[in-house]
Amino acid sequence: MDRIERRFTLCPDDVLASISIAAKLSQRIFSAGWPGKALLVVIWLALAWFFYQIMALFGERPVPLHARSLVVSLVLLVAAVLARSFYAQRAYRKALLSHDGWMMAETAVELTPEAYAGHSQQGDWRIPWSAFDQVQEDTERFYFVLKPNLVFVMPKAVIGSEQEVQSVRTWSQSKA
Repeated sequence: MDRIERRFTLCPDDVLASISIAAKLSQRIFSAGWPGKALLVVIWLALAWFFYQIMALFGERPVPLHARSLVVSLVLLVAAVLARSFYAQRAYRKALLSHDGWMMAETAVELTPEAYAGHSQQGDWRIPWSAFDQVQEDTERFYFVLKPNLVFVMPKAVIGSEQEVQSVRTWSQSKA
């Protein structure tokens, strides 16, 4: 066997599984949209105010007002970090799990001993197995990890027979 060609559409469970793998591999999971950036500015301002209050508290004449301000700035900092995290998760889920979004579009792939190639509404790609950082799998899917935050997921049920699944396993593991 030297080629496997398939067409498939990911289901929400496949998308969530790939997000979980990417989240475990990546430290950067925040949205790049303007609300996320605005929340990041709030976090930095709260952090600066927090450190200013620490400096004022340990100055020559500590004032109880500085201690209260320190607590308030810490609470604001924690609230801003939590708000940013909540916003990022909401934005990802909305974008990735939308039925008209790019993750849920039909994908055509071609797996060969040399590369993982495909076509979707995002465009065409051909990635040699050696370019993948790692290949992971569970009982239901293969995860082809190009970077910590870029994971291609392919359900094993789409591949077909156990012999074809073993071929994909051999091709990907021998080069990755």
